[in-house]
Amino acid sequence: MAFLFSGLYEAIPDVDLYLERIDYNGDRTPTLDNLKKLIQKNLTHIPYGNLDFFPVQSCASLAIPDIFEKIIISHGCGGCFEINMLFFELLKSLGYKLLCEGTGSIHAKAMFLYLHPAPRRRGAGAL
Repeated sequence: MAFLFSGLYEAIPDVDLYLERIDYNGDRTPTLDNLKKLIQKNLTHIPYGNLDFFPVQSCASLAIPDIFEKIIISHGCGGCFEINMLFFELLKSLGYKLLCEGTGSIHAKAMFLYLHPAPRRRGAGAL
């Protein structure tokens, strides 16, 4: 059954091109500060769009190379699952230690990124 998901977890084809697409030219060291910058750049440079999934007869590929082609090379938009998967693979390629968790409902599936280790609380009652 692994063949069904083989394209889902491929590495980003070109990290430099991805970072250029989101206009990020900062430090690539996997730190919390750099992560915040990458998240901001990704949110402001990769547009969300879900019209590619219509008509229902068409099925978008979830293989990383296909999503990379669509969003990074062709400057297209992506659905939440596509954008999150691509960003997840970018962060992994930059050295972030990530855990991909999924959840579902009757109508949709979502992906969440958990970064480990979690930041430690400072002082009593800190958020």
